[in-house]
Amino acid sequence: MQFAIGDRVELKSGGPEMTVQTADSGKYYCVWFNRDGGSYKLEGTSFIEQTLKKVG
Repeated sequence: MQFAIGDRVELKSGGPEMTVQTADSGKYYCVWFNRDGGSYKLEGTSFIEQTLKKVG
């Protein structure tokens, strides 16, 4: 597996910086914060390895 839990990643096509929360067989569940008005909302979804790149 290319990414470990806790790695900071982003989509190769751009977008917010995300954190890998779980990793399983080339699929990664990533979480990030979205600004919603004056507060932040935790978002998350799964991505396949080929769509992500490491940040930093």
